Amino acid sequence: MLLLFPTAGRMDHVFPAIQYCIHSDITTRANRLCIHFLPLNAIALENLPKFASLIENQNTEKTSRNESKDTETLEVEFIISAEVLEVGNWASEIERIIQSYKSESNLLECTVALGSQVPDVVALQTSKVSLSHSIISMIRVPAGYDIQTPPEHFNPGDSLSNQVFHHELLGSLSVRDPLIFVAKNNTVREVLLSMRGLHDSLKNPREGTFKSQEIVKNINIRRKDLLKKKEMKSSQLSNILKSLRSQNLISSEKSRHGLTNMGFVLSGILSED
Repeated sequence: MLLLFPTAGRMDHVFPAIQYCIHSDITTRANRLCIHFLPLNAIALENLPKFASLIENQNTEKTSRNESKDTETLEVEFIISAEVLEVGNWASEIERIIQSYKSESNLLECTVALGSQVPDVVALQTSKVSLSHSIISMIRVPAGYDIQTPPEHFNPGDSLSNQVFHHELLGSLSVRDPLIFVAKNNTVREVLLSMRGLHDSLKNPREGTFKSQEIVKNINIRRKDLLKKKEMKSSQLSNILKSLRSQNLISSEKSRHGLTNMGFVLSGILSED
């Protein structure tokens, strides 16, 4: 298993993230955990050797106190990139690292662990790379007590390694399947993007639900602008809306239809604008 730390700012999440991965089922099967620090600025690069040494010593002490067989047989390796990684090159770098490990061994999973001060572009690029590598996951360890945490997930007495939050990535099944479904069907994509266009044109986004007549009218106006002769019929739209509901991309209530959170994500990815 490969654990990547984009390194910048506070790193309180490192040890809990390592402990979480050490005890995961995938790591147990792999028998090897490679922990790779990638500095995102010059100060991080300079401080990393001292920090990584501290974390390695802490992990060794923790392992020596633990009588569990799975941790005794686990090989843990700490690696520090020799150069500062430009944030904009994050996707290409993790692609290179994954390919490098795959050429040497059977890589079961690559986990990116985010801290509180990692640039958002790192999370976005990680999500995009997951489309071509299903083994990628992304986690975040809470720093301190966030009282705004949903009650069902708020357990302040738990260790941080038990409070790890898994981010939904574009390459995960819950995203990839509906993305493929929409991308391979031009008419379905047309309806989804039409609903997104209608929503974006609203002065009050909270009113973002539409009757079928509004949607089909918007689609046919656009078709006319593109010099397409064939209009969409209401019956055809009805079938497409049913398909979008089955993929959890829209919700319908009282003859009005609106995008779900996933519908917003995919319409943003597929937008032509």
